[in-house]
Amino acid sequence: MRLITKCQREYLTYWEPLPDTNEYGEPVFAPPVEMTCRFDDKIQEIIQQDGTVVHGKVQLITEKKLQVGGIVIRKRLEEITYMADPRTNPEAYKVMVVMETPTISYRARLYEAIC
Repeated sequence: MRLITKCQREYLTYWEPLPDTNEYGEPVFAPPVEMTCRFDDKIQEIIQQDGTVVHGKVQLITEKKLQVGGIVIRKRLEEITYMADPRTNPEAYKVMVVMETPTISYRARLYEAIC
């Protein structure tokens, strides 16, 4: 676990998607939270469950498991411009894939996300 926390030296702000939608059918998000992470710029090709191919631009290692459809920004909470709709921030990324890997001792988990 020490290795996981040691590599997380950056911060991100995360909006978790809620199962509801607003009156226009758009997603609704929980209030933002700040967390530590490792933020790597890395272009990856992703094949989604429906067979479509998308390209991820960012790979994250986080302390908490993120949800597909959530929004992340590589800034601290107090630096965010648009709190109400995170998608309007210019540096916002949508979480497309979430993975988790246990440590060798199975006492902790490494959470990864591709955005």
